[in-house]
Amino acid sequence: MDPRDVEAEALRRADLSHPAAVLTVVAALLEQPSTAPIGYMIRAQLSLERGNPEAAVEDLRRTLFLRPEHRLARYWYVVALQRARQVAQSLTQGRALEGLLVNSPADALLEDGETTAGQLLDAVRFVKEGLV
Repeated sequence: MDPRDVEAEALRRADLSHPAAVLTVVAALLEQPSTAPIGYMIRAQLSLERGNPEAAVEDLRRTLFLRPEHRLARYWYVVALQRARQVAQSLTQGRALEGLLVNSPADALLEDGETTAGQLLDAVRFVKEGLV
């Protein structure tokens, strides 16, 4: 199975209301270099849910180091930076994400196989509005 398919399935199954189960999946993802980025991203989402944006920022930096083109990870990075009160960095990352999305067809599916480029573009613009 293609690692990207594994990632999409992991994103669909990540039910943040059951953090222990999610952490088990994350541990398995982090063991494999091909799926480690998605493990970091899911763990970051758990950190955000638990009110720890600083930990989320660190995991999302790891994700984007390994996969700089991952648009959903960059969106969560924008959100984590905002919650960590790193407004200037959040705005910079938001602009970078807009640049990645603006040239994509609005109905293009992103890494999770469900979210469209248009939906994510709307979401990042909404987050950016709250920063200025």
